[in-house]
Amino acid sequence: MRDAVVIGAGLAGLAATLRLARGGAKVTLVTKGLGGLQLSQGTIDVLGYSEARVEDPLGAISEHVSTRPTHPYTHFTPEFVGEAAAWLKEVLGPELLLGDPHTNVLLPTALGALRPTCLYQPS
Repeated sequence: MRDAVVIGAGLAGLAATLRLARGGAKVTLVTKGLGGLQLSQGTIDVLGYSEARVEDPLGAISEHVSTRPTHPYTHFTPEFVGEAAAWLKEVLGPELLLGDPHTNVLLPTALGALRPTCLYQPS
């Protein structure tokens, strides 16, 4: 018997599976095909845009969800999101993940567009 089933092996699915397993849960990770993880930037976006580009992702969550009652962040406090980001940074270490969930930086996508993100690879 499993305690949890995680669907999808993207960054969120892999992180959820790891956190659950480290917490003692018996987890099954389900995915179909190769997915697009290898095409991703390897960045963690908390909140890039609301009405305009967001400078402080954690600081903007409460206001953002106040006008969007169906947004997934309505289920979490900004502090919880910050703790989750800190956990991921700790797991990966500074050689793989830098940044601060209170500060977005602009990084180019594979197509050259600038995208706000708060956690990113050192390169």
